[in-house]
Amino acid sequence: MAQGYDYAAAAAYSDLIGGEALVVSVDGTIAYEHYSNGFTATQGHVLNSATKSITGLLCAFAVQDNLLAFDERVSDTLTEWQPYPKRASITYRQLLGLVSGIDGGPTGPGNTPTYAASIAQPMIADPGTTFSYGPVPFQIFGEALERKLKPSNRTVEDYLRAKILTPLGIQPTQWIGQKAGEPNLPNGASILATELVRIGEFVRNGGVWQNQRLLAQNILDELFKPVISTKPGYGIAWYLTTPNEIAPADEMHAFGADGQYLFVSRSEHLVMVRYGLNPAFDTDKFYNALMPAATALIGPGCMGTHGVPDLSAITRPVLGSNFTWRIGNLPLSTAGVTYVGFSKDSFSSLPLPIDLTALGMTGCHLRVSLDVILPWAGSTTAQQTLPLPAQNALFGLKLHLQSVVIDLPANAFGLTMSNAGTVRLGAR
Repeated sequence: MAQGYDYAAAAAYSDLIGGEALVVSVDGTIAYEHYSNGFTATQGHVLNSATKSITGLLCAFAVQDNLLAFDERVSDTLTEWQPYPKRASITYRQLLGLVSGIDGGPTGPGNTPTYAASIAQPMIADPGTTFSYGPVPFQIFGEALERKLKPSNRTVEDYLRAKILTPLGIQPTQWIGQKAGEPNLPNGASILATELVRIGEFVRNGGVWQNQRLLAQNILDELFKPVISTKPGYGIAWYLTTPNEIAPADEMHAFGADGQYLFVSRSEHLVMVRYGLNPAFDTDKFYNALMPAATALIGPGCMGTHGVPDLSAITRPVLGSNFTWRIGNLPLSTAGVTYVGFSKDSFSSLPLPIDLTALGMTGCHLRVSLDVILPWAGSTTAQQTLPLPAQNALFGLKLHLQSVVIDLPANAFGLTMSNAGTVRLGAR
C-alpha cells in the first residue's frame, strides 16, 4: 500500500501543536522532511529526556562489551552502597527501568546532579516496586560506567562517541555536562533531526547500521521489555506501546519534554523524529493523522467463466465500524470463501504466493495465509461484512484478504481465486 501514510495530515497536526520538525524514514530512506515555525534542517534541537533512550543504548553496548550485565548489582561497582541492603540489591535493569526505589529527582537539565553527587539520592521504595521518573538514575549509571571505564583510561564521553555517535555519523550540536568527559545522560543532547533518525534506524534494524552489526539484537531488545508489570509502557530507558494507545503494537519511542520524539516501528518499517515546543502534543492524535484506515492490492486473481473474480472494498476499515467488501465477476448461483490472513509472506512455513497450477488451477495463486475462513454465497456478486471492534490495540493491524470461488467450468479443479488485498485498520 506504499505504506499509506498521510504525511501532510501528520505534519499539519504537529505544526498546530508547536511542531518544528518532522522527519520520516521508511525502510531506511527519508520519505518526508518538514520544518516549520522558524526551525530549519541545519539546527540541532535539544532532546530533553529523549536523551535517556540513547543512554539505554549505551547500557546495552556496555553489556555487549562485558563491562556489566543488565541484572548485575550496581553495588558491585558502587561499593559504598554495599552496607545498605536495599541499595545493594539494585540492578542496572531496575536502575534504568526507573524502578530502583531511588527518587528520580526533579526533571530538567538545571536539576541534574553530577555523576558523583547522584549516588547519594535517597530511596523512596523497595527496589522493583515503584516507578520514579527523573534524571538521577541515569547519572548514577554514569558514575558506575565511569568507574567501569577507568582502568582503560576512557571517559563516558569517549565511550559514547566510540559506540554510538561516531559509528552512526552523529555530531551533536551540543551535549551539556557538569564535568569534562561526563555528558549529561538524562537530558543533555542536542542533535539534528536527520541524525537522530539514524539512531532510530539502528534500533529498527536490530543493532545493524549500514549492513554492519554493531550490537547483538538479543541484547538490544532487552531495552524494549517492561521491567515491572505495573509499568507496561516503559522498558529500559525506552517507552513502549500499550494496548490503550493508538500506535503500531510494536512501536517503541524516546520522549522528551515539550514534544521531542523518536518513534520506531519494525512492523511498519518506520522511523520518525518529531521536534516541537509544546507539551500538548498527543501521540494518539498524531498516529491517527499519519495512519488512516487504508486498503491496497497485493496481487491479481485468475480467470473464471465470468472474468477474474474481483475483491473490492465498499467501506473503509475504520475501528468501531463494519468493514464491508464485495466479490464481483462471479458465475450465477455460486459460493465460496474469503480467506482472512495475518500474513501475505508465508503460510504454514511455505512462502507466499503459492502457484496453484499443479492443482489444475492454471494462473491462480494463493496470496494470503489461511487464518480465518468466511463463507459466502452469491450470484454474479456477493458481499461480506466484518465488524471491527473499537479497540485501540487493533490500530495499525494489517489483514490480508482473498476469495476462492466455485467455478466448475473454469479449470480442471473447478475453483478460481480473486485478487488479494491488504487492509490496515485505522481510527479514521
